[in-house]
Parts: sequence; C-alpha cells; structure tokens
Amino acid sequence: MLDSLLIGDLLPNPLANLSVLCDEVFFPLLNNTVNQVGWTSVIANDMKTESQEMRNGIAQMKGLVINRTIFPLPICMDEVMKAAPEIATNDIFVVNPLMKHSLEFMVVKWLDSVEDLVNIKAAEKINSKENYPLPEAIFSFWESRLENLESLADQLGDRRIKTIGFVLEKIQSIFEHSYRRIVELVLESLAEARDITKFLAPLKKKMDKFESNDMDDNRQDIRSLMLTVGLVWGHSRYFHTLNNMTLFFNLFHNSLIDCVNRTVEPDSIFQGDVDEAYKKVETNIQHLDYYKYIYRECRKSLKKFKIGTTFNSQDWTWHPEEVFGRLDKFLVRLEELKDLFNTGRDFQKLEKIVMGGLKGRLITTGLEKILEEYNSIYRDWTNVQYNPIDPDAENSHFEKDRLIFKAKTDIMERMVSFQFEKALEDTHELLLAGSLLLRPIIKKHIEPLMHVVVDDFEEEITCVKEDFNNFRNVFIVLGLNELPTDECFPKVSGAVSYLKKLRHRITTLHKEHELYEYP
Repeated sequence: MLDSLLIGDLLPNPLANLSVLCDEVFFPLLNNTVNQVGWTSVIANDMKTESQEMRNGIAQMKGLVINRTIFPLPICMDEVMKAAPEIATNDIFVVNPLMKHSLEFMVVKWLDSVEDLVNIKAAEKINSKENYPLPEAIFSFWESRLENLESLADQLGDRRIKTIGFVLEKIQSIFEHSYRRIVELVLESLAEARDITKFLAPLKKKMDKFESNDMDDNRQDIRSLMLTVGLVWGHSRYFHTLNNMTLFFNLFHNSLIDCVNRTVEPDSIFQGDVDEAYKKVETNIQHLDYYKYIYRECRKSLKKFKIGTTFNSQDWTWHPEEVFGRLDKFLVRLEELKDLFNTGRDFQKLEKIVMGGLKGRLITTGLEKILEEYNSIYRDWTNVQYNPIDPDAENSHFEKDRLIFKAKTDIMERMVSFQFEKALEDTHELLLAGSLLLRPIIKKHIEPLMHVVVDDFEEEITCVKEDFNNFRNVFIVLGLNELPTDECFPKVSGAVSYLKKLRHRITTLHKEHELYEYP
C-alpha cells in the first residue's frame, strides 16, 4: 500500500494544488478503464466530459487569478494525440464526428477568449478601476498585457495545440481559418505590446521620479519629461494613436493634480499664515502654467520628434477639453483659493494702518473692528471637513462656502471704503492704504474722490513751478551770488541743493501715489 503513495511537498498556492490534483489524480483515476468496469458507455463518456470540463474550469480560474488567458483543451485531446500520426498520412477517417465537433468547438472558444483580450481598450479598463488613475496604471496595463500575450504565444507553441491546428487543416475544417485567426491576433497584439512596453520604459522611470517629489522639485523636470513623451509618440509604431495619447495625458494630469495637492497640503492650508498659503497657491499656479507652456511648445514642434522614423504618427489634434478638462477645472479652483488668500492679505494690512487728522483715531478704531470681524469669519475655514483644493471631492461645499465668504467680505470692503472716504476728506492722504485701494469695490467707491489728491498734486506742481521761476529770475537778473541758498553751502552747491529739493517735492508725491492709476 505504501509503495503506491506519491510523497512530496504541497504548493503554497491552494489553486495550484487543486490544478495538480485534478490533472495528476482525479482525471486519470476517473477515466481509467480499469476503474470503469461495469459502467455503461453513456456513464463513461459522461464522466469523461464532466472531468474534462472540471479540468478546464480549474485551468481558466487559475488564469483569472494570475491575470492570464488559458486555452482549455478538448475532451478528446488524448485521442487526437494518438491519432495524429495516422492523420499525418492522410488517414482522416480516424477523426470521428464527435472528435471533430469537440476540436471545432474548442477553437471557437479560444477565438472568443483571444478576441475578448485583444479588444480590451486601455482607457476602459483603467478608468473602470478608479475615478482618477495615475500613469502607473497605463504602464501596468501594457506590462500585464505583454505577459498575457507572451503566455498565449507559448501556449500556441505547445505540441498539443499545434496538433489541433494541424488536424483541422488536414480534415479541411472551416474552423481552420479561426485557428489561423487566433495565431494572427496573438502575434499582432504581441508585437504591439512589445513595442509600447519598450518605449514606455524610459518614460516610466521619469514618471516614478516625478510622482515621488513635490511640485516645486518637479518643475525643472517638466521639460525633459515632455520631450520624452514626444519621443515616445514619434518613435513607437503603436502608441502614437489619439486614444493612447489622450489617455496618457489625462493620467499625467491626474498625477500633476496629486503632486500639487502634496505640495500645497490642503488639510492644513487654512491653519497657517495667510501670506505663506497665498505664496504656495500662487507658486503652484505658476508651475501648472509653465507645464501648459511646455506642452504648447512641444505640440508646435512635433516634427522634431519624427527625425529618423519612416512611419506616420497621428498628430495631437484632440480638443483641449478632452485632455485639459480636469486640470483647467483644478486651476480655476486654485485661482479661487488665491483670490481668497489675497483678500486675507489685504485685510491684514488694516492692522498696520493708523490714520492721522482730526478724525484719525475714530477712523483707525473703525478699521480695527472691521479686521476683527474679518478674522472671525476667516476662522470658519479652519473647520471645513472637505478638501478645499479638490474640485471633484465628494460632499464638498467649497463653492457654497466661498460665495458666502465673498458676500461677507464684499460688505466689509464697502465698510472699509467708507472709512477711507472719511480719511480722504479729512487729511487728503491715503498713502498707508497701499494695495487696498486697488480692490474693485474700494476702488469704485474711492475713485470719484481721488481728485482731491490730484488737485493737491497739481497745486504742489504749480507752487514748485513758481518757486523755480523766481529762483531762475534772480539768477538771470542779479547773478549767482544773490541766489537765496542755504548759508552753510557755497553758492553753486547751494543752488544745486535747492533745485534738488524742488524736484523732490514733485517726484516724492508722484511715487507715493504711483500704485494708483487715475485718469
């Protein structure tokens, strides 16, 4: 009894164990004629059919687990192999109708499996797994497809499968064309997968580095990465299609968005300093604008990527919305955040403004109260439970919260412009307000009153002109020694110093207000 036992190690994979057990134990045991004594031919044939179907089912399940397409073998495989030498001598009568039907049925099944594999579109498969996949998905897709097709090519080289094709050819079966079609599809698809995988390899290295760094570090690599994309497009015989290129750019733009997310750190962006948050957002907008500039440059010079090639490639003729839809939407969100933080920067300037004049103390107190109210509503942003930088985030109320915030800040701007109006009427001076005067609501309110500053400037210019003319007349009539200069200076130096003071009275006033344009 012990002599009949086969001793060995079990494989760590249960499915592999089941496959070996079925092929080496169950199938031979159930189909051994010694064990079928007393069985009718119907039962024996039925057992053979069922055991072969179980064998094929396990093989296909194993293929699904390892992401491989497995060609199941027909029930009569052993009979076909035994009859092959006779068929080779043109004795085709050994092929009975049941064997012929079994072979043809299996070839049709193989063709369906191969067509299903070949017809899988990269975009459909990649986008079905996640909403916003990264470029790694397209690299994995083609690597997996290449391995699967190489496995199919190896199976087509198996002696048993080649024998099936040989038998179908000898008996002049109409399904022999289906067998040839299987071989053609596998070889054509294998050539495509090998070509694409080869040319994507250098791009994958650059993308791996790109996805591991922040956007600030990646800016210097954008040009070289885009040049690599152009070379892949120009030199790959299969990857240059519109479908492949638009898919890659969509995945790459997802990667860009993720990279900006890592750099900006949206979870803590409202916790820190407003100036720092503004600079982060503005810098990343500049990075994305720089990428779009490099993209346009590459698109304009596609011919340089075709140097040394002998085949045509499809130009980048897709609609911008097709590849830039999500990225442009993301840029709009960044611009909205930039505007929000810029509002905060401007309102923080109220803290440093101290107005002079008779009403200065009252105006300064009013500005301080406005700043306190602004800080109160800004603190609400620190409690948001969503990603404010992601325009596609679920349960995001950013747009609603932004509009509410803007409505409140617009009211505060009108309050600030009212205080500025009082300051302008009282002191004719708004120098400390700085860029706050350029905010649309404040500018619209203050602009009709800015003539006060312009009138003062005109009056000062007139006074300087009169002083200069008087100084000039004294010099012409009485000479250098009679000029009204500082007694501590020699006459020439004193005259030059006096003229510089006159110029300073004009230029200083102009520079103090050059930020603000007035018609």
